[in-house]
Amino acid sequence: MKDFLSMKKDGLYEDAIKVLRERLQTEETGELYHHFAQCHDALGYEKEAVTYYEKALKLGLPDEVKKDTYVCLGSSCQVLEQVEMALQILDQGLSEFPDYPPLHLFRSLVLFSCNQEGAALQEVLYTYLNTTSDRDVTKYRRALQHYAAQLT
Repeated sequence: MKDFLSMKKDGLYEDAIKVLRERLQTEETGELYHHFAQCHDALGYEKEAVTYYEKALKLGLPDEVKKDTYVCLGSSCQVLEQVEMALQILDQGLSEFPDYPPLHLFRSLVLFSCNQEGAALQEVLYTYLNTTSDRDVTKYRRALQHYAAQLT
């Protein structure tokens, strides 16, 4: 795995795709498809990336990779203006990983794209309030939660 991982890290996505394509001919795993999808995604090939993210989920992934796959898949769908699908994917991810902040934040972006600004801001506020330890913010947590609840 080191070969293509270092290529990805160095931004050599096309080279990583070549290595991954060869590996996938003999070893089909969810993690390999996840990396394959990310390389396509990074090059702006979101349509192809969606197919590979879906394959990765179907084959199975460790939780840490699965969380990221839901975020990436939802984001790619949003870029392709498939907002309903993006919302479904992010909601599925949240049903499995309700405490993973990036899923909430990407979901808020999709909600904003759907002209649900209040719900989008509410999701961002709740996520921020649940993850920050900033004393200047936490002293207002109760009031901010109250106002956030009134956004939808």
